[in-house]
Amino acid sequence: MFRSPIDASDEGRFQEALASLEPYFGAIDEPELVQLVLGESSPPKPVLKHLADYGRDGKLDWSGSFGENAVSVACNRYTGWLEVWPQIMQRLGVLLACIDPFKNVGSIEYSVTDSMREEYRGEQELHLRSKNIFRKGTWVPDNLMSYEDPRWDFESGMFIEGDAIEQQLERVEAKAVISGSHVVASITNTFSLRFRKPVRLKELLKNGELDQRAQQCFEEFHDKNKETIRSILVDDLLERMGLQQ
Repeated sequence: MFRSPIDASDEGRFQEALASLEPYFGAIDEPELVQLVLGESSPPKPVLKHLADYGRDGKLDWSGSFGENAVSVACNRYTGWLEVWPQIMQRLGVLLACIDPFKNVGSIEYSVTDSMREEYRGEQELHLRSKNIFRKGTWVPDNLMSYEDPRWDFESGMFIEGDAIEQQLERVEAKAVISGSHVVASITNTFSLRFRKPVRLKELLKNGELDQRAQQCFEEFHDKNKETIRSILVDDLLERMGLQQ
């Protein structure tokens, strides 16, 4: 995320780079934005572009955004870190190349969402009840360990590291809802490296790609996410997710 909005000059570079973007994002959409202007002067139109790439089966493989004050890339069909991470790097690289290299970066964020669904049969035993999938500990509220309702949610966050230059924040958001005939549960873990002092984008890039420092940040977040998930989910669920040690 940047400390100032992505502006018209960044958008101009984006338009010039469409040929480079097309192999990674086959669909680019610019949603219509409605602005309410108060006063005599009109603010510049916000830049916002939604990006997507679909597999041969028509399902979404990749999505991304370019606008407001951030650039993001999301893998929607995860096949493993070793396969996905280089592709994330490539997509981030072509998007960040469109941004003014002197723009200040406010934070680097990494987020993982694990989703599960189960058929809901009323009063019959349900595996996705909170008391059946969570361990008692730092992240999960105690009341969820005896909760019967299939609909539940909680949010927790903490600063995990910090100094005079930067700080790291971890946030866990989890919820379950009834959707049609199924219970759908999701757990999202978000890490944020926040810079206390100005860091220009060009300081995080090398030869058009994220430098070693930025890459290491994402790789550390990837490892810490697995540690957190192992600390809050029961062994049976971890085994099915391939995360049991």
